[in-house]
Amino acid sequence: MLESERLGLSADVFVANSAWREIIEFLSARPDDRSVLEYKLSNAVQERIEDLLYLGNAGTQTAEERGELEGYIQAIQFFDLLKARLRARQA
Repeated sequence: MLESERLGLSADVFVANSAWREIIEFLSARPDDRSVLEYKLSNAVQERIEDLLYLGNAGTQTAEERGELEGYIQAIQFFDLLKARLRARQA
């Protein structure tokens, strides 16, 4: 079983989502804890998330866009959990 499947994440999410690509690129550089805690997704990704949220609130979001947003949410949740673990370890 792939690690992504064990975590309940589709492998497609990792490939199709620019947030995952950014996160993987960032983590593959082996950043120190402080850099991880300060990490933010690019402005382009943040703007895309805002666009998708707007479409959802307006009721015009397609199923594909909902799936895209869910992938971004999973990426954000993963990174939030990673940051929480680092903070707990530092405490």
